[in-house]
Amino acid sequence: MSGGGGFRPQTSPVTYGLTGVILLGALLTWGNPVWMTETFAMLGRPFPKVWTILTYPLADTVLLHAGTGPIFTVFLVMWLLGMGRNLEPEHGSAKFLGLWFALTLIGAIPLAIAGYSAGGTLIPVAMLSVIWGIRFKDATVMLFGLVPIAGKWLAVMSVLVVFFNYAVSGSQVLAGLLACLGCGVAYLYADNKIPKVRYGLKFAQVQTQHKPTKAQVEREKQYYDDVHRREKEREERERLRKLFEDSLGDGSRSECER
Repeated sequence: MSGGGGFRPQTSPVTYGLTGVILLGALLTWGNPVWMTETFAMLGRPFPKVWTILTYPLADTVLLHAGTGPIFTVFLVMWLLGMGRNLEPEHGSAKFLGLWFALTLIGAIPLAIAGYSAGGTLIPVAMLSVIWGIRFKDATVMLFGLVPIAGKWLAVMSVLVVFFNYAVSGSQVLAGLLACLGCGVAYLYADNKIPKVRYGLKFAQVQTQHKPTKAQVEREKQYYDDVHRREKEREERERLRKLFEDSLGDGSRSECER
């Protein structure tokens, strides 16, 4: 995968680190699929192996599917490399690592609740792809170096890949739909539609109303009392002025009559 317009290659240590770990997990899965699957993949509800809700990307069960082999895994790794090199600089390395774990967890929760399995990096990488596609919707990506596709359509394609992969491997449409829920959350995050959360994992500051202290209440009372007193004095001066002017007017009329 190569891109144009939206890609800005920069130093991205977390992206390269995740890529290396995922490749290592794929090689270990290829060499010892039973141990890797039983240890790291999320096989139905993640109990008692609770850690599998975060470690399932390491057990690349895609390698075990007939006809796919390591090709699809290599594609996902390249996909992650392309997305991460853009998204990590916008978050910072520490926040991007937190984003990866958040996506991994959020993507697996619906499947875990329903008792479906999850393995490999497809869900979190697809969620990153959705985020990238929303943030760089007009950028053009050359898929496989041959097919140009806009970022927004790349996001849609990512959702479809997740759906069909899990619907087929789980033999149920429900599994595919549940696997796509994480991509929906990724879209909301990228488009700043999650309350109090902004892109870059920044939380909006909430202004809280603190109860005023006794001294503040007293100062406010004195201020309004002073304003009220000054208003009364002004009204009294205005009343006396009118009385004085009226008295002068009555005196002038009396002189004229005489």
